Amino acid sequence: YTIDPFYAAFAADPDVTNSAAVNFSSVNLPFAMGYAYHADFPRAAGWTFSPSIFGPPFFGGAGFVGVKYLKSATGPGEINLYSNTTNGGPFPDPNSAVRLYKYLSGTITPADGVACNQGDPLVSKICFIEPATPRDVRMLESSTPIALEAGQSASIVVSYIHAAPVLIPGFAGAGTRVIPGDPTRLTNATLLSQGANTIDSLMGFAGFDDGNGDGIV
Repeated sequence: YTIDPFYAAFAADPDVTNSAAVNFSSVNLPFAMGYAYHADFPRAAGWTFSPSIFGPPFFGGAGFVGVKYLKSATGPGEINLYSNTTNGGPFPDPNSAVRLYKYLSGTITPADGVACNQGDPLVSKICFIEPATPRDVRMLESSTPIALEAGQSASIVVSYIHAAPVLIPGFAGAGTRVIPGDPTRLTNATLLSQGANTIDSLMGFAGFDDGNGDGIV
């Protein structure tokens, strides 16, 4: 029989530095990339790196762990839905196949005991982002749905990205807490023209050009 729609996902619990419970996670949808970081960008004890890794324009703090979709089950490298899950807390990891399906398809509702906080996930493509309290956050990136016929297979391809943070003007560096901000800002040309979230600037955002004037980043 055919499974339609069939959802699959990449999921991870990155645990950036040795303080897993002090992490945030968010997403850059134009780049189809979820990421995690330590809320305070510390230089973890015992780490040894070539000094060139933290040379200008970067600073010597714990950086980013990113996972970028290169290919989804339907072909294009795009995320159908991104979400944090939390180790307990406000958006717990799925505890059943039914709940996992709802997470990946964006059909979770308050009746399930949890709620998305990024608007309608079928529109925003984002369900839950921990906004202000660092946690042991996990992340999932579901693939665009397909009709999977008996005997058929499909592939997801991702790349891991590890990078030091950029020292932006006015930022104090390691030890400074940064919250994720509004990840939908990156897909809104009007808002983004007024400046990106701090976290996106620390990841290297330096501006964009809406060349065709369609209001989409």
